[in-house]
Amino acid sequence: MNHTANESARRHLSQFAGYPIYFFDTNYLSRVPNARAARDDAALAESIKTALSAALLPLDVKIGGDGGFYLVFTNRTSGMGADRAHAICAALSQALGLSLNAEKTDRFCRPVSLSDLAAALGLAQNDDAGASASPPSAEGDEFADELGALFVDRLLSSADDNESALYSPIWDCRKARITVFALGLDAASKRRMEKPRAAADALVLAAAQSKLDIAILAWAVGAARRLISQNKVALISMPLHVETLSWSKTRNAYLNVLAQIDPRIISLIAPRIIGFDAGSNLNQVGQWTQALHRHCVFVHLPNTNFDFSGAGNLGATVFALTAHSSRVALGEEASRLTRLSSDQNAIPYMDNVKSTAELSILKRKGIRLASGPLIGLPATLSECLRAEAWEKPQLAVSA
Repeated sequence: MNHTANESARRHLSQFAGYPIYFFDTNYLSRVPNARAARDDAALAESIKTALSAALLPLDVKIGGDGGFYLVFTNRTSGMGADRAHAICAALSQALGLSLNAEKTDRFCRPVSLSDLAAALGLAQNDDAGASASPPSAEGDEFADELGALFVDRLLSSADDNESALYSPIWDCRKARITVFALGLDAASKRRMEKPRAAADALVLAAAQSKLDIAILAWAVGAARRLISQNKVALISMPLHVETLSWSKTRNAYLNVLAQIDPRIISLIAPRIIGFDAGSNLNQVGQWTQALHRHCVFVHLPNTNFDFSGAGNLGATVFALTAHSSRVALGEEASRLTRLSSDQNAIPYMDNVKSTAELSILKRKGIRLASGPLIGLPATLSECLRAEAWEKPQLAVSA
């Protein structure tokens, strides 16, 4: 994204209404024979990046996308968009030693609408491309608008940033394949926020945490778009902290952002509620899962010492637990988690699995989902989606 543009003014996609928007299909350009001459994929991408940087103007806004990038020309001069788009096509062609005729140029570069851009980013298509249409009327509305703006801003840049995010593959013992990629599993499940001294401090911490959760959600949306573009079937599970959910102001603002996401993307997003400690009261979980009813909800527990007998069904799809370093009690721990999950009509899941022997124990005890070093170390989504990592046939046989 071109950071020379006015970042502070970039609140929602609706600010781009009326400006020319063009999509540049670098996937198509990479298939032109001369473009690949004496270049590997990385060198070709670097050549395109260098040539593009030289051709952009300060007010051009570059937005990464699947298979290419979008340019918003923030100048309302009549006909300027087409002229600038063709000039950039010519600059890229010259840098790569190509001669593109009119037909090839039209295939490489095409105008798109604001709705097209919103859909490409994973936002629900409506009149204002997912923006909050009503003006703030209270403190909660103002915060919801702020969180929504942060989400869109993160979406605009997440295509470039998302490649550095790490995902842990989760193995489904019943289906014998990876069915979930968990964003930030290890760090997020161990994170604990400092206990505040007063309620006002707690709300400030919750607001800060919700902004972090929203930034992570934008990464998850980018990852889900990537899966859809490659016709892959899996969930993206991302951490959602109890601090965000525990306050109506932050919870409602987060839910408002979820409502902006394209329904196709929503179906692949699986919030993973984290941050519980040994003394947590889980009575509110049912309220949270009801609010998140469109999602497969993971609840990451610190241990299995919870009594759900009087709580009713909490509505969680998956109960997760981190296997402790001591393996002596692994089977017993797995049995308790399986019983707890069964009582809640949920799927039991355990991470930190290090060997096929441990996985075999977990399978015998009824654990369905597993992650950890055996399944795969946290890696970028590109690495996770490689065929051998995705299928893991040797694991299916040995487990």
